[in-house]
Amino acid sequence: EADGSLKFNGDATVFEDEYASYFFVETGGTAPDVSTLSGNNKLYSFDGASTLEGLNCCIELPHSYKEGSDIEVHIHYLRTTTTASGDVKWFADYSICPLMGALVTSKTISVVKTVAAQNVCDVATIGTISGVGRKISDVISFRIYRNPSDAQDTFASDVLMTSFGIHYERDTMGSRQMYVK
Repeated sequence: EADGSLKFNGDATVFEDEYASYFFVETGGTAPDVSTLSGNNKLYSFDGASTLEGLNCCIELPHSYKEGSDIEVHIHYLRTTTTASGDVKWFADYSICPLMGALVTSKTISVVKTVAAQNVCDVATIGTISGVGRKISDVISFRIYRNPSDAQDTFASDVLMTSFGIHYERDTMGSRQMYVK
């Protein structure tokens, strides 16, 4: 632009990931077990037998976010067992806290996906959050969980989460002001 700021031209945009930087268990909730991936690497392991297990996290929409564009929620995971087969159902409850705005009531999205072969890293798009009214620095609070009692969840073994985040569209390198695009 005239002042030297970088902005994508015309309709040009690119997609980016933003990942939760921390996870916590709600009071009274059941946390996933921590399981060994390999060596000393540990991951959260969501139960496939009987216990609803969940984690909570928050993600702030980055300054490069194309305001108003939809946000795709996704989880990366894998299984380490060789004997089980079936589908896993992921849920995400979310609330949006707009910067200087009223809290948006919680909604739930979910997806059913066939679990890949042993030790194959997979990704599941849990759902899409409408970008209408979304701006940089809005914070999305998530509760991610698996409920093995759900009839659509037919994978009777644990799955290990490798990461959780959002895909978002970006149209600039960042914002021109601290809280204004």
